Amino acid sequence: MSFGVTPDSVLYILFFGFGLLLSFGVVFILVGLIQRLFRIRNEWFGITTVLIIYVGGFMGASLYLDSVGQVRPGVISAKEETIAFRKEGDWTHNYGLSVTYRTDGGDEANTHFNTNATLFDALHKDEQVGLRTVSINGWFDLTRLAQQNTLSWNNWRWIEYGLGGILLLYAGWKSLKSSVGCLAMLILLVLLASLPFGLKYQEWRASQDVSRTPLHANGVVQEVHRVTTIDPLPSDRSGNSQWETKMDVAQFYDIVVIRYTPQGYREPILGVDAVDAVDGSLEKGMTVELAYGPNAPREVRLPNRTRNHYILNPLAWVKEQTLALGLVGLLLVGVTFVERTVKRALARRRQGSGVVA
Repeated sequence: MSFGVTPDSVLYILFFGFGLLLSFGVVFILVGLIQRLFRIRNEWFGITTVLIIYVGGFMGASLYLDSVGQVRPGVISAKEETIAFRKEGDWTHNYGLSVTYRTDGGDEANTHFNTNATLFDALHKDEQVGLRTVSINGWFDLTRLAQQNTLSWNNWRWIEYGLGGILLLYAGWKSLKSSVGCLAMLILLVLLASLPFGLKYQEWRASQDVSRTPLHANGVVQEVHRVTTIDPLPSDRSGNSQWETKMDVAQFYDIVVIRYTPQGYREPILGVDAVDAVDGSLEKGMTVELAYGPNAPREVRLPNRTRNHYILNPLAWVKEQTLALGLVGLLLVGVTFVERTVKRALARRRQGSGVVA
């Protein structure tokens, strides 16, 4: 879902964004007043209420577009595929479509969508595409590609991850009330710290499977991104209480972005491979041979390259984090032991004082 923008609607969209930012403060104040008025002491009430308001409003707007939006023709004015490098040491593909269409009033409007690889490859510049639009009081339009709806457009995976994270935080908070719970949470944290190694091991196995990339082509290197540090669990570092997970990698590697045209495609795409670093072997503008699979053409494989970083770097990270978690666990056990020893000594002392009296 996006906005349809005309020269006259830009100001309305800016006011809408500014009002949305201001509403966060207003909503938090109102929720706090409701908690005090009704003496609600549940610490999750405020967060849950705010999430329901904004997520519900967002989903409501999307469903409103589904139900009353009109389908009108548009023309794809631009396509853009980009690669974003992440602190985690990997990358993401971003697919953008710009579409021009006519509003109910006959004005020319532009809208932009982020989409998936399948839809991006199926649509081409200067081709006509259906748009579903609805006018919001004549100020601006809500827009979406006609072949999509709320169910297919939302990325439900991130919603699942978010709910899982909330449940994990709640379980962690509850576990701190007992020794068994603390031990169980410590074991869970160790398992989570080992998860990146398991995932990278699977990626390494896939990168070594030549049968997955039976097709061959030539492409031009667009970018070579050298990775020397990774942060599997990055944070905004806004506070001193953040768990430090950044590390220097044991094996430097290059994320290589290559533009090429797969068999049966009308337009070139960006393929990516991550190979162990060798100085001077890959440069921007160089023509290289690559292998790829028909079902995943953006996962390319450069021949005669090693990919040991998939194993060496996660293994080094797991060692660091496991050692740190082990030290924290020992510290907690030591604090608990001292606390119980002191309590027992004080209890014996009080009993001895009672006998003397």
